[in-house]
Amino acid sequence: MITQICVQCGASFETTSRCFKRCPGPCRDKGTYNRTKRYVAKRKAANICVYCGGPGPDGCCAACRTNLARLARERMQEYARKGCAVCGREASIPANPRYKILSKKSRKYCRDCYLKEYSERHFKTRKLWEKLGEMLEAQKSTCAYTGLPIELGKTASLDHKIPPKRGGSISIENTHWVHMSINTMKHEMLHDEFLEMCSLVLKHQAISLPSPENKSEELCHPTEQKPY
Repeated sequence: MITQICVQCGASFETTSRCFKRCPGPCRDKGTYNRTKRYVAKRKAANICVYCGGPGPDGCCAACRTNLARLARERMQEYARKGCAVCGREASIPANPRYKILSKKSRKYCRDCYLKEYSERHFKTRKLWEKLGEMLEAQKSTCAYTGLPIELGKTASLDHKIPPKRGGSISIENTHWVHMSINTMKHEMLHDEFLEMCSLVLKHQAISLPSPENKSEELCHPTEQKPY
């Protein structure tokens, strides 16, 4: 056995070959990842297919691209028959036709994969899916504005408290779960603007709509309609 010093963390480890410069575990895994990343970058720069070694722009030839798409399509179909379209586990959340990532009507998702896809769509990363689930549980699966029950894949929608076009940040701290219809109505309004608009609607409807007594009298004694 040979004692080596890890070039990554500086710890000593025993090995049978001087070729290993990193200790087994995360350091060696990271080294493998970096080597693979450099290998892929070199092939892409030289317009060589990463998979077959033939000529191919962006590191993938047309034949390999078609084959990869076919394999992905077959995997998705197999998962769709069994359960979740991503991991194959038991699925209960239908695809949301309003979003491109979750647009296939035949697909179903488990809760974790749905939140991962949702996180990728809103924040360009899947790492925030757990926080999205925790936020939904903190709201007790109800809309932040109306208190109506919301359900993933059907009525739940993520709303920006301050819209990005109004200077808001694209972060999970600037979002909350609301009913999909409320999100559509709010659009790019701020929180106070939306509440003010709702109060104006209520005020106007309370003035213009007939009172329940007048409405009941109209129903009991309908007026004759004049011919045109």
